[in-house]
Amino acid sequence: MKKRKLRNSSSDNAFDVVNTIFLIVFSLAILYPIIVVVSSSFSNPNALMAGKVLLLPIKPTLDGYRAVMYHPDIWMGLRNSLFYTVVGTIVNLVVTILAAYPLSRKDFTSRGWISLFFAFTMWFSGGLIPSFLLIKNMGLYNNPAVMILPLAMNVWNMIIVRTYFQSNISDDLLEVAKLDGCSDIKF
Repeated sequence: MKKRKLRNSSSDNAFDVVNTIFLIVFSLAILYPIIVVVSSSFSNPNALMAGKVLLLPIKPTLDGYRAVMYHPDIWMGLRNSLFYTVVGTIVNLVVTILAAYPLSRKDFTSRGWISLFFAFTMWFSGGLIPSFLLIKNMGLYNNPAVMILPLAMNVWNMIIVRTYFQSNISDDLLEVAKLDGCSDIKF
C-alpha cells in the first residue's frame, strides 16, 4: 500500500512560521533573565558592580557561593524549612485523616452539617486582621507553632480524603472487621 502524505496549505505553513518565531522570542524573553542571574552568580563582584556582565560570566569565581554557605542565617533558614515541612505535613495528615474518616461513614448522623461547616470555612475566611487577632490571642505570636497549627486543617484535602474513604472502604469491610472484634480506631 502506498502511504499518502498530507500537504499543508500555505496558510498552515505561514501559521507554523509565525508560531515558531513567537515561541522562540517568548522563550528567549524567559531564558535571558535566568541566564543573566546564573552568570552573575559566578562572575567577579567587581565586574558585576561595573555592569559588565551581560550573558556570560566575567572572571568566574565561586566566592559568592562560599560567602552564602558560610552565613549562619542560610543554615538556620534551611533547618526551619525542613522542620516546618516535615512536622507540618505530619500534623496536617493526622488532623485531615481524623476529620475525614468520621465524615466518610454513612452511620455518622451529623456528617452533613459538619461537612457544611467545614465547607463554609473554606468558602469564607475571616480575613487578615481576625486571623492575626486569633493567632495573638492563642499565644502563637512570635512562636514557631504559628507556622504549623493554623494550617493544620486544610478543608480541600479533607474533602479529597473523605471522598477517597467513601469510594474505597466499603461498609461491608467495616462490618466484617467489627464482627472480628475490631474497633473504629483499629479499623
